[in-house]
Amino acid sequence: MTSETPDFQLSADTRFLMQRLRSLPIGGTITYEALGQEIGRKVHGGLPALGSARRILLRDDNMVFDVIMGEGLKRLNDVEIVGTSHRTAKKIKRAAQRGVRTLTAVGDFSALPREAQMRHTAAVSVFGVIAEFTKEPNIEKIEKIAEGHRGELPIAATLDAFRSR
Repeated sequence: MTSETPDFQLSADTRFLMQRLRSLPIGGTITYEALGQEIGRKVHGGLPALGSARRILLRDDNMVFDVIMGEGLKRLNDVEIVGTSHRTAKKIKRAAQRGVRTLTAVGDFSALPREAQMRHTAAVSVFGVIAEFTKEPNIEKIEKIAEGHRGELPIAATLDAFRSR
């Protein structure tokens, strides 16, 4: 007989942290110390239960929290949420560049099996495109095209910005 409920259970720490964070108004802040009092032990930005609480609140309630270094968290307003895109783009660009560097460390490409060569070529190409598209001047190009649009641009319109270089 199969169970309708998932096997995974949230930790008590995650539930308590979610409850406390959910009560924060937009623009509100909370210290790690106050969060620690909520669960009865020290809280820091790298605490897995806190990361889980933030991810769940983003997924389920569209609540975004950002770190105030060494102090705590702030619930972001819509303008601040959009402002996180710059940091995210930089992180993605660095990850793509690392992926290209790793893959180009292959010593003897011709000795790879054909499937591995195709995977290598595809991955280097995709990571290279991601690294290029996430450069600030290229994001600014897309911002100009996005003027007058709501939400996400069609992929074709986004790619057109790069075809007309």
